[in-house]
Amino acid sequence: MAVRTATRRWADLDTFLREYPSTLKVQALVLPAECFAGDEAAPELKVDLILPLVGRVGPVSAQVIARMPDGGVATRLPDVSPAVEAALRELFGHVESVKSWLVATRQVVLAGAVPVVATPFVDPAELAALRGRVRELEAALEVSRALSVSGLGSSAPGARVDGAVERPRGLVVPDVSQVAPILSGKFGDESFRDALMVLAGEHATGLMTLDLVGQDGVRRTRWGFWYRGGPVGWRAEPIDEQEVLGVLLYRAGRVTQEQLEESLARMDARGCRQGEALVDMGVVPFGELVLLLQRQSDFVLQRVLREERGSWTFHTLPDLPERFLAPPLRVPGLLFRALVQTARGMAADDLTAALRPWQQQFIYVADGADAALSEMKFGDAETQFLKLIAEKPWRLRE
Repeated sequence: MAVRTATRRWADLDTFLREYPSTLKVQALVLPAECFAGDEAAPELKVDLILPLVGRVGPVSAQVIARMPDGGVATRLPDVSPAVEAALRELFGHVESVKSWLVATRQVVLAGAVPVVATPFVDPAELAALRGRVRELEAALEVSRALSVSGLGSSAPGARVDGAVERPRGLVVPDVSQVAPILSGKFGDESFRDALMVLAGEHATGLMTLDLVGQDGVRRTRWGFWYRGGPVGWRAEPIDEQEVLGVLLYRAGRVTQEQLEESLARMDARGCRQGEALVDMGVVPFGELVLLLQRQSDFVLQRVLREERGSWTFHTLPDLPERFLAPPLRVPGLLFRALVQTARGMAADDLTAALRPWQQQFIYVADGADAALSEMKFGDAETQFLKLIAEKPWRLRE
């Protein structure tokens, strides 16, 4: 029988904090086999969350994107309700309170702080164990950051969807030959970046098709899979070796040559994808898939943004032919930070010259921009500037 409801409970706060970066933080959730008591999870589920220190919250909608050999499933959370967000804020508020108390009572010394002697009422053995636990958490954080240099893909091999081309070792590319594109343009101008902002603002789902000519003269077709405003995966023909999962992980020192070769052998033997093979080998824990996938998608997008020759089109679709583990990239924030970084690296005279043609243009907040602006994570100064131009339009020179 297909189970349509489930409850996800975390045994303790430590377990939740370890899993949070690769699950709820990126709108994903792993449901162990015990959630279904021997039955099979339905493709769409309602899940109650039992959060440490907070209790029950939900239910939340979940879509199954991968089934594990032990009966558990990995799910994507299309929408996280305000109630869940409020519960998470409450939980982390408790964590910060405990942290502040431990620091204030000198039971924990933060990294980089001057060591102090524990207060007399604290058992030295307990203090040593607590400090060891803090070091473990800091080490785990560093490992998580190191893993974020590349990504990998996850979807069912050999998937077949009406109107789609079957591609056993790549993402399924839907047939859009009978669908008119809503946006199109050429590389070398600002049209592609402008389109990214439009798609983000409209939370568009669909297929981005790029016909490119690389610096080496090689013609390549690339497809970007957009879900609710941002890319969730990419495919290229011919394959770009610099983006192959195994190559990315090998260059990052994440897998060895032997592990890489074994994963290729498993792909040939089982007809699966490399990400599945590495998970099956135990080289890449399943919980890391979300972070790795999102970093890979970001890596490819940054390369696409540097393209100078070729054309692009975007077709909207009611849904994608595959379920993606990684949530969509927040494109407005990525573009904004890239522009800020570029501007900071420019000489003052060069920046002034670049802005000169726009000096007489008015700056204002366009209607419908709220969704995109909310993703940019402005600093205090940027927020004040935004409030200023929201009150009335200003010329750039002003």
